[in-house]
Amino acid sequence: NCTRINRHVLEWVRENRPATVLLAASWPSYDGYQGVAGTIRELKALGTPRVVLVGPVISFRERVATVLARQSTDEHVPERIPSTRLERLRKADSELQVLAAAAGADYVSPLSLTCNEGGCLVAPGGTAAQMLVFDQSHLTPVGSRVVVDGLLAPYLP
Repeated sequence: NCTRINRHVLEWVRENRPATVLLAASWPSYDGYQGVAGTIRELKALGTPRVVLVGPVISFRERVATVLARQSTDEHVPERIPSTRLERLRKADSELQVLAAAAGADYVSPLSLTCNEGGCLVAPGGTAAQMLVFDQSHLTPVGSRVVVDGLLAPYLP
């Protein structure tokens, strides 16, 4: 239950007073983001100096491993593949960035880090061992490291 979890997290923030709170979710699954601004304001009211809203990550209709298996050869694994969800993800990214600015939060965009006109990065170096996504939208440890190193490191102790 999201409401119960959110209350628990806010209570933890009240008791522990972290310097930074990262807010992330499967944003395209939400019907609007009206509650996010309120959460940011509540975190700020609790004395959280920095709130970082983490935008959507790459997402695909099909399992990335399936697409790579179909598009790969013995010598080549594509580093990037197109996402039919990219337009919807970019819309969410843009809306969340505006929301974060209005609410006084920092914003980071995993989407802008991993996607460009050539597609979305899924296998850096052209090797399946470096896959960033293990299903349609969940980051692997390698994918998480790319996002942390590329976007979140400045916010972490």
